[in-house]
Amino acid sequence: MKLNAAQVASFTGGKLTSGSEGTRIQSISIDSRTVEPGDLFFAIVGQRFDGHRFVDQALERGAVGAVVSQPPQPSGKDTGVLILVDDTTIALQRLAMGVRRSAPLKVVGITGSVGKTTAKEATAAALSVRFKVLKSEGNLNNLYGLPLSILRWEDEDVAVLEMGMSAPGEIARLTEIAAPDVGVVLSVAEVHREFFPSLRAIASAKGELFAGLGPDATAVVNADDPLVLEEAKRFAGRHVRFGIEEEAHLRAKDIESTSRGLRFIAETEGDRVEVQSSLHGVHNVYNLLAALAVARTLDVELTAAASQLRDLKAAPHRGERIRFPGGPLAIDETYNSNPTALRAALASLSQEDAKRRIAVLGDMLELGERTEDLHLDCGREVAQSNVSLLVGVGPLGALIVEGARRAGMSEAALAVARDAEEAGEFLAERLGPGDVVLLKASRGVALEGALSAVRSRFGGGSD
Repeated sequence: MKLNAAQVASFTGGKLTSGSEGTRIQSISIDSRTVEPGDLFFAIVGQRFDGHRFVDQALERGAVGAVVSQPPQPSGKDTGVLILVDDTTIALQRLAMGVRRSAPLKVVGITGSVGKTTAKEATAAALSVRFKVLKSEGNLNNLYGLPLSILRWEDEDVAVLEMGMSAPGEIARLTEIAAPDVGVVLSVAEVHREFFPSLRAIASAKGELFAGLGPDATAVVNADDPLVLEEAKRFAGRHVRFGIEEEAHLRAKDIESTSRGLRFIAETEGDRVEVQSSLHGVHNVYNLLAALAVARTLDVELTAAASQLRDLKAAPHRGERIRFPGGPLAIDETYNSNPTALRAALASLSQEDAKRRIAVLGDMLELGERTEDLHLDCGREVAQSNVSLLVGVGPLGALIVEGARRAGMSEAALAVARDAEEAGEFLAERLGPGDVVLLKASRGVALEGALSAVRSRFGGGSD
């Protein structure tokens, strides 16, 4: 970052109450447990914690100082740099805004109900053929994580930032902080429905990205999602549409989705290229198209961008494939789940070359008043697929099983487990060579724990 204490105070609107203005800042931290020498610690106040309690711990680990909203009690110890602000969270965001606007940096902001992380990874890969790329790491996509991602900037040319939300107004604020040159909305689906009165309200919240783009920015739009198209009208500038079904600036044709991965032809403005990827499922075609659309927007040649997608692998717990020696193939989709993502995962499972296709499906959380209906609906869809065995995990997973039962799926093909551990024990007893098992649930279920028992039986797995 190459910031000093005076610049941090200026960007945050804070007051330097101790320490030297010239003190160099190595990095920014909001977690005292991971502070490294040279970091500046922000004492974030959350619903369940108060970072002011951990300022001393951060200093002991080598922090050069802290940004606080409460003056510390006199202790006689050297606090180093101390910057007093009104609100440490807002100060962190202001610092990120200051760095972003002073850096020679192009920013790509990506949101959507499903596929954000995969699209982010694909976009970063496609751009890397020409640019040095900074990207969001892990799940740093919220009002804390996105600023921290920006504050990792060193000398990169482009930042690819994932934008998540669980309430109206969050995407608007993230857009204000990041000031994207390219804004991507992938899709709108029944996610976080507990916090929104309707699907259209979710669309409006995602559309805050389009509404916040500057006049010289570019909107990258899923042409096959009517709600995304409608929200894109909130931006009057340049649009680039991608899709499979509808007319678009960048379109996928001749799609082949097999157990080996994806292959399709991408066409744009008279240019065409064959795209191959080890990612699975037609739903990932949209994520790859979005990446190529961003690359073309930033003047990366289509063939060069596509070449970077061939070896792209699924992020951990987001379609990760684990092949156990002498045993089954597990598809780890345990990071999160919602009805739209589950349908896509089932469609991908149906294309696997397998002795048996097994679906282990847990609770889908934050769906609000439609929770029961949506789980029953997903069960009916399982019954209409080529799944040989369905295991529901948790009380809502049991509703998926009930939906499948009502749709006529055989009792012999249905099972219910209380939790991930019980599901793992069930699988360890029944899985065998040639089986393909999909595991998918919301984060709160921690369904990845079911794989421990499978590993115990078959040994460590590999992609």
